Amino acid sequence: MAQPPDPRYASGSGPVNRRQVLREKLAAPRVNPLALQRLRRTQALQTLGIPLEQQMQAGQGGALRAPGALGMTAAVLLAAGSVGLLLAWLQSSQALALAGAAALAGSAAAAIARARRAQQNAPVFEAGAAFGVPSLRKLDSALEAVAPDVGEEIFARLLALKASLVRMAGMLPRAGGDEHFTLDDRLYVVECVRRYLPDSLQAYLLVPPTQRTAGVLEGGRSARGVLQEQLTLLQAELDRREDKLGRSAAEDLMRQQRFLKAKARD
Repeated sequence: MAQPPDPRYASGSGPVNRRQVLREKLAAPRVNPLALQRLRRTQALQTLGIPLEQQMQAGQGGALRAPGALGMTAAVLLAAGSVGLLLAWLQSSQALALAGAAALAGSAAAAIARARRAQQNAPVFEAGAAFGVPSLRKLDSALEAVAPDVGEEIFARLLALKASLVRMAGMLPRAGGDEHFTLDDRLYVVECVRRYLPDSLQAYLLVPPTQRTAGVLEGGRSARGVLQEQLTLLQAELDRREDKLGRSAAEDLMRQQRFLKAKARD
């Protein structure tokens, strides 16, 4: 027979006091899944870095530099001229109007000088010179869409592919077809940006997120595993052609070497 409860003690299913309630809430905070997803996407995009289009337009960083003295001067003169003209209109002051107009003219002159300097210091290649701006934008969009959902290993492969393409873009416009780097090699690199890499990423995105890591494909492989295999293959082909591109770039040096040796024998 069960003993009756001791009347000196109270029992219940809830917390003992309000402090216990607060402690339990702090120990197990509720996280908004949508906010967590946005945070992961932001972190992935920050790690992914500057889009390919901007990197190639910047060359060695030209488009990403600080405004510089001319840019700051133009901005200051523009602001001063605008304020001067506003005060001249409010106070009907001809002197302020002349000062404001002079400041605006100085701002325009500084902007023109900055544009000319930027044109003179432009990088040796532009985004469209090697791959074409639409292809780069398409690839950048695919990279940004897939980056938050591929895991660390595949993410590292995407970063390596981007770095390879940026390095090769600087040499492609100056590379002619020779025995080292052929026209077929150039076509492969261009098509890698235009079709091969973005098509692989977009095909992966078509797989439902809940099935991307499940081994439901041929041979028990997962969609993420197949994507990793494709990225590995693309990286190997780009590495091989980057090596050939470097040997092609050194051909002028080797030709000069052969010329000097021939002159020495003569």
